[in-house]
Amino acid sequence: MDKWVPVTEKLPTKEGLYIVTMDGGIAGQKEPFTSTGYFENGQWDDDGDCVIAWMSLPEPYKAGVNRKCPTWGNRVFGDFMKNAKK
Repeated sequence: MDKWVPVTEKLPTKEGLYIVTMDGGIAGQKEPFTSTGYFENGQWDDDGDCVIAWMSLPEPYKAGVNRKCPTWGNRVFGDFMKNAKK
């Protein structure tokens, strides 16, 4: 699910961590804000702020299978070698 779901329409069917919009009342916010919230035993662990909408977390980013992240040293050396060829 990748769209906001108002809690007045539906609650999650599985326990877990979700992206939530909180009303901001307890946190002293004038506007609703986005955070994460845990849904367990049919209710939100919302620390006093009221969850008004939720959505599932997206799948984690997955880099290419054989792609390695360059180390700081490799990046510096690569930049050095690019400039050395000039």
